[in-house]
Amino acid sequence: DKTTMVVTLDSLEAAGLAERTPSKTDRRARVISVTAKGRKRLVEAEQVTADLYEEVLAELDADQREVLLGALVKLQSGSLAENSPCQKAPRRRAPRLRSRFRSEQNSSERIYLLRFFLRRNEPRDPCLNQSQ
Repeated sequence: DKTTMVVTLDSLEAAGLAERTPSKTDRRARVISVTAKGRKRLVEAEQVTADLYEEVLAELDADQREVLLGALVKLQSGSLAENSPCQKAPRRRAPRLRSRFRSEQNSSERIYLLRFFLRRNEPRDPCLNQSQ
């Protein structure tokens, strides 16, 4: 998501962990690079991750760790490596009226369409006969 990425990058830049510089080949683009402070923070994060792995896997002996990690790698590179299809189609908003229906000369068509959309979206009483 572009918005989330921009907010994240703004936070990293404000913390001094990343910087944006204009591209030399495309005036519209910015090149994102990690600062020295960002590299230092990355090394710290990798150490925290390694310590956490060691703490979590401490209950397993070397053979059990190898089996577990091998199984996780297999799962990750198998069906988990692909995006799953959506179960339901995404919801779409109703189509907008085209600009030709907004002009004064087509006001009767516009009124007809508005009535059509209003009738279509009215709540219906199941007790009433629909053919009336």
